[in-house]
Amino acid sequence: MSTHKLAISLQPAVFALVDSAAKRLGLARSQYIAQVLTRDAAAVADRQVTEKLDEVYADANLGREQRATASLWDTAHVEAGTEW
Repeated sequence: MSTHKLAISLQPAVFALVDSAAKRLGLARSQYIAQVLTRDAAAVADRQVTEKLDEVYADANLGREQRATASLWDTAHVEAGTEW
């Protein structure tokens, strides 16, 4: 796996917290920082997807269409052997 180096500046108190957490977890500082950044970046991406879905489902017309479709399925007669 390819890696890239990154230089960051941290306040002494933050550096001490990061160093302490990495040691408690038995990780190198860079491993710990990489894990935290990966987790945070994934959470940001997840929030963006959720926001987009919220926009789509906030559409009142879509909600009415979904309820109408569900109602049609409820009234459909299913013959034995075709259930799924």
